Amino acid sequence: MANESLRSTIQRKLGSKAILLAGLLLLLLFSANFIRSRSGNRAINREISSLETDINQLEQDNTRLAELIKYLNSPAYLEEKARTDLGLRKPGERAVIVPDTGANPIAEAANASTPTSSPATSNPGRWWRYFFAKK
Repeated sequence: MANESLRSTIQRKLGSKAILLAGLLLLLLFSANFIRSRSGNRAINREISSLETDINQLEQDNTRLAELIKYLNSPAYLEEKARTDLGLRKPGERAVIVPDTGANPIAEAANASTPTSSPATSNPGRWWRYFFAKK
């Protein structure tokens, strides 16, 4: 009888340890699957965020292009292109053509107002004349 009670105590202890070990293995298995699915979800969420950003950018580009198409189809644009490219004008308007001489009048005026000095005079000599020459 003592032998039987000892055997039953050993079986209970081994059975509880086996159940505990099996439970720990199941817990590890579920934890590993949970961690793997969690990292997969994070990657998917990052991809979704990136795609939403791309969608917003494309929608803005689409809106801008739609406005450009609307302007290009407007009568104001057509009139502007006819005036600039084809030289057309409205009845009663006079077209004035300004010849391009190639010279810049602003640069010429600046050059005319700047006193020219002889290149033979050195820079310190010019400063000496500027401060000490009789006026």
